[in-house]
Amino acid sequence: MMMAHEINNPLSGSIAGTDWAAKRVKDLQGELERVETPACREVVRSLDEILDSLEDALAGSRRIAA
Repeated sequence: MMMAHEINNPLSGSIAGTDWAAKRVKDLQGELERVETPACREVVRSLDEILDSLEDALAGSRRIAA
């Protein structure tokens, strides 16, 4: 039981931080999508890649937590 506590405590913080970052990336994408410039479209594509990585990390962390 002690081992689960030692893993779950820091894992909870990691999940919360990663979830916050993913939500922030989505917010930034929404803001940038309103600006119709090639540069903004490129940034949105880059943010898609970042968001994919964050979502993979969240999925893995949630599997560990379960």
